[in-house]
Amino acid sequence: MEEAIKALEFEDENTGEPLKIISFKKLDEERAKLFRSSFEECKNGDIISLDCGSVEHIVVYDAGKAKPVVVECGITLAELSPTQLVEYCFEEKGPWMVSRCSLPALEAYRKMKFSQWKKAVTQPDCMASFRRVLKMGLVTSIFDHLAFPEPSEEEKKKWQGKNEAGKIIHIPH
Repeated sequence: MEEAIKALEFEDENTGEPLKIISFKKLDEERAKLFRSSFEECKNGDIISLDCGSVEHIVVYDAGKAKPVVVECGITLAELSPTQLVEYCFEEKGPWMVSRCSLPALEAYRKMKFSQWKKAVTQPDCMASFRRVLKMGLVTSIFDHLAFPEPSEEEKKKWQGKNEAGKIIHIPH
């Protein structure tokens, strides 16, 4: 296992310089379960955490081969380690899941949405839209069914509806 892991090459996402693997360890079962349920490439094999300094990379070791797990941020389209994605849950004790966006991308998205809301309050197009914005109130939660998928098909159906044209709509929650 050690040879296969040490043969991997990683580079700094900002500078492009090679990163050195400082240490590695097999993930504990609870954390491995989170990645297995979130990423198809993590279904089989041992899930290994690599410490490369500023970023923890995830590798799947199976049949004598080590393969890095790389995912795409749903907002910036940057290639990231799964550990760089935001983790979330819908219920206080409910299953934790891995989103499809990084924290910096989520913060930028939240800032953009707030500025849109602020503009709708301070410079309304019409009284009807102004009333709707006031009725909704301050936006305190982010809803995006692609960035934060529901844990199961049953949950998904609970938060879907159909409009007058029969198109499926996703209800914010």
